[in-house]
Amino acid sequence: MKQEPTEAALAAVGIPRLKPWGGRQYACYLPIFDGHGNFQFDVLRDLILHYASILKPSHGSAGLTTIMDPTSIYRDAPYVYSTLQHYLGLDFQTPIKFSIATRNLFNRLKSINWITVLGDKIVNELGGIDIIRKNLASECQTIPYSGGVIIQAGELPQLFDTTIEGVSTAYRSVANLTKPVRFVDYKWPLFKVFEPLVGVEETMKWISRFD
Repeated sequence: MKQEPTEAALAAVGIPRLKPWGGRQYACYLPIFDGHGNFQFDVLRDLILHYASILKPSHGSAGLTTIMDPTSIYRDAPYVYSTLQHYLGLDFQTPIKFSIATRNLFNRLKSINWITVLGDKIVNELGGIDIIRKNLASECQTIPYSGGVIIQAGELPQLFDTTIEGVSTAYRSVANLTKPVRFVDYKWPLFKVFEPLVGVEETMKWISRFD
């Protein structure tokens, strides 16, 4: 039986703080277009702003992403990795793997995307909102909220097909700005890859793809 994709999806992951890697993650997925063929990126940004004001996350990101069955993300990742290499703008959601890797280090990012959410602690670590704005490309927009700031890298999210284009100045400026607060101490990979590739090495390449 043919199944149509849902109009939206909301996911939440909670790990008790008794665990050494504890934490909470929230995710929301929307189709690119609404029922009338209009982009929904403004809707996505407004949703993130709304929930960031309520939940006050340490950090977050949003843009174009792969969507996979949560029960098989790690197993099926090798088949998706070539697509991630081809389209640098695609994110790969691995909240549990990232939580385990960071081990309670909640003030470090996995990566950035079209929308990057920075909580107050990270904003202060980067020197404050004025320094953040000074170091961003002119195409970037900053949207402060009670608890942090949202950075929007350009008018629309980008795929960045490596066969025809490079990374935009906007994305690159956000990546360079947040590089000091990016998590890099990986002992285990975020995703599996086919041999002879090495998972941790490919993870490091992927998280720095906008540099």
